[in-house]
Amino acid sequence: MNYFFYNTDSSAIIDVPRPRFGVLIDGKFAAVGGDRKKFGEQLGKLSPDDILLMYENLVGIVAVGRVLEHWDEVTHSNSLYYSKREMKLLTGGAFEYRIAVDWFIDLSKSPISVHQLRELLGYTPRGTIKKIVEHRAKIEKLLKEFQKSQAHDSDYLPTKEEFESAYRALTRSGESISIDAVLDQIESNAKKNGLSIKGNWRIITEKNIEIWSRKK
Repeated sequence: MNYFFYNTDSSAIIDVPRPRFGVLIDGKFAAVGGDRKKFGEQLGKLSPDDILLMYENLVGIVAVGRVLEHWDEVTHSNSLYYSKREMKLLTGGAFEYRIAVDWFIDLSKSPISVHQLRELLGYTPRGTIKKIVEHRAKIEKLLKEFQKSQAHDSDYLPTKEEFESAYRALTRSGESISIDAVLDQIESNAKKNGLSIKGNWRIITEKNIEIWSRKK
């Protein structure tokens, strides 16, 4: 699992709604636009379970997400993020590229500010997708502190996406994929993300898994 900054390309957003990162959070995806080689292929750096920190210029970190898939390499001429007018003004062509992301921490109402990032890292993120290497430990600590400061941790229940992420992790490791193993993996992932799960979560989640599995 790697950590990356993801830039929302706010300079390209000229139509309402503006800012528009709420579309990404609600739609559970990340998007970039324009030249395929320069921008689209940046999504190829990402793998399932990588962590993205969504950065809005002049605002800061507005969401944290977990990548759900490898980039499908599809060039879209129909957009979900950019407006039609914005698409025509993109550098390198009217194209949009997308990847599924579970934005499991919504910081849009209380972002990690540009000032905080400068004090912590000595810089603010630049570029479309930037891997966090040198300051990863600082970022992990900051996110845990933010999560602890957010109330309602005791009400947290795992989502379908987190179940699927846990299942994939067990598949890759070759471990036996029993329901208990999946729940243990979910719990481990939650602890890594600094989350405190609801007391009876295993019973509720086991029932939810049955429902999610029937819908596939």
